[in-house]
Amino acid sequence: MGASVQVAPAADGVRSYNLDIYVNGVSVATLALAAGSIGASTAALAVAVAANDVVTAYMVKTAGAGASSFDEIQALVEIGMP
Repeated sequence: MGASVQVAPAADGVRSYNLDIYVNGVSVATLALAAGSIGASTAALAVAVAANDVVTAYMVKTAGAGASSFDEIQALVEIGMP
């Protein structure tokens, strides 16, 4: 499993975020987007996913207050099924 997140049109210089990934309502992985970063990714999420599992992802502010500096969030969770 891999995941990536990218924001546009600009990075948020003062607030940090996490892309929290859940399988069937259970938190299984977190991808951090640090302040000043426009994107982050990983290909090394060791998560078991079976047929009919529900995968969800949420963007959560972890530091800083106020509105974000970006207008758009693109998140991708890639699952390789055998």
